[in-house]
Amino acid sequence: MHFPRRVGGLRTGVFGTAVLADAVRGLDADLAQSIERGRRWRQVFPGAFRSTTALSAAAGDARIDIANDGLRSVRSLLRFGSADQPLSGAATTAAGPMPDTVELSGTADPVGELQVPVGGELVGGDRLREMLADWRIHGYVEPGFLSAISAVIDHPEWLSLPGYRVVLLGAGADLGPYRALAAWGADLTLVDLPGAARWRELQKVARAGAATVRFPTWDGVPGADLVRQLPALSAWLTAGTDPQAQLLVGSHARVDGARGVLVAAASDALVAELLAQRPNAAVGYLGGPTDCYAVGPDVMADARRRARSSGRLTDMLRLMSGSQLFQPNYQEEVPDDTGHLWGVADAMLVAQGPNLALAQRLHRWRAIVATEAGRSVSYNVAPPVWSRSVYRHQAMVAAFHGARRFGIRVFEPATARVLLAAKLVADLYGQTGDLGPRPEGLGYRDALHGGLWRQPFVPASILNVLAVSGVPGLIGDRLPFVRH
Repeated sequence: MHFPRRVGGLRTGVFGTAVLADAVRGLDADLAQSIERGRRWRQVFPGAFRSTTALSAAAGDARIDIANDGLRSVRSLLRFGSADQPLSGAATTAAGPMPDTVELSGTADPVGELQVPVGGELVGGDRLREMLADWRIHGYVEPGFLSAISAVIDHPEWLSLPGYRVVLLGAGADLGPYRALAAWGADLTLVDLPGAARWRELQKVARAGAATVRFPTWDGVPGADLVRQLPALSAWLTAGTDPQAQLLVGSHARVDGARGVLVAAASDALVAELLAQRPNAAVGYLGGPTDCYAVGPDVMADARRRARSSGRLTDMLRLMSGSQLFQPNYQEEVPDDTGHLWGVADAMLVAQGPNLALAQRLHRWRAIVATEAGRSVSYNVAPPVWSRSVYRHQAMVAAFHGARRFGIRVFEPATARVLLAAKLVADLYGQTGDLGPRPEGLGYRDALHGGLWRQPFVPASILNVLAVSGVPGLIGDRLPFVRH
């Protein structure tokens, strides 16, 4: 799979603007033209994605057109194979040799209750409920998240996802559900890139857990490349699962840079093929914290309340910086076709790059399409975490240390991982009540966002302040005699 070829090589920026413009053209031709004519795409892409989110929130039922048109553009523009055919036909292309299947069985008993690792201990039951309630007060989670996790606490029999055959694309993802589901005893099929270290870890988790785990191998080498081996993987998954089995396809594969768009597109093509073949299939996605999401009046009101209590210093710094610092959040409201007002929680950062933004949007568009088609869909938002990628950037480490001073909680990966896996379980089995209108086809009242959505200021406008205030923490990380 590759991008359309242009003079001078691959033009991923042109591809990204073309896809986003195609997505919105049917509802807002002016926005489409603005996106296409934009210069310096790597600097201006956050505004384009923010405008697309606002348009989708305001579009009501027409939001499905944005999602469908965006996905259609990707599949018509991307090319597959030496014949340079459109991606739209790739999943049904002659697959060639299929991989062999390896099956492992865990050696442990399934974990019998939801327990979340927090600060070096396992928290469950009423203590977990109290902790989540405290996080709700601090604005780290939305109310529906408490209801969802509470339902899983009350129904530990859900943890193993009984009745589901779970396919995990990008099984080794840092915040993916694999480790938790393996411990809980689910039926799992893993897809991830080849790599000796990666698959040693994946198999170690399988043997230490309670799950049945299957994965593909070519000539004894475990793993598969979604981008290069899409038809073979599609055929292998179809042949290896009972047509009557209820599938859950979790799409978590993520790669940095332009290849990340190809991985997201290949994952989407595979998900679309499986959904077409299996009318009872469900899908699960995990949105990143640095993206744009539509939120309701309750979130906007809380952010504005926090802004009013922020003090005069922030007002002075905003004036001195020409409004570059401490920009008030939610300055605009977007009405939909029912009169309901939406705001855009915008945590996009120029540093993340447009390829990651587009890859994340492909997943959201498929979640919207599947939701509108009546499928079971789990779409959750990951909070900021102390991930391996964060530690590669010292400025981001400093910013994360300073985040707590501004009402943002940065989670340990193990904590977020288990909570998000439990939320996936709740989405499939739980009844969390009426969550109200669902912008872009997705619920917003049950998110774990770490406080980003209820920030009084646009996150990008305080990033430098966070970094400066977090320098002592960064230095503390490096001191040899500090206990961490």
